Amino acid sequence: MWGEGTAYNGHKRRKCINIHACVTSQRFPLKIIISPENEHDSKRFIEVIQSIKIKTQRRPTTRPLEVLADSAYDNIVIRKYLKSRAIESNIPFNIRNILKEEDLQDSSMSHTIKEEQ
Repeated sequence: MWGEGTAYNGHKRRKCINIHACVTSQRFPLKIIISPENEHDSKRFIEVIQSIKIKTQRRPTTRPLEVLADSAYDNIVIRKYLKSRAIESNIPFNIRNILKEEDLQDSSMSHTIKEEQ
């Protein structure tokens, strides 16, 4: 079952899977989701966060207080989602995203300068 999709297929390409895991600060796994290799990790981030359910004596806890992730998860959709659920985001800024924003601002500034002339 697991070995079928993770073997060498004869064309110098490996068939792999991505394992998305949500763990506590003590490294206790809360949720594990498996996805195909050709899908970016950030595409499953919201699904992983939404699937968290910690049993308590009253009702289950479904919202973590804080999320730690690497810079691959730095995008507007994820940051807005975390803010809407009042979850503190401890995700470092991705330099590629900062450069994209600067390029967009530079192109919009040159566009407004051309219109003024």
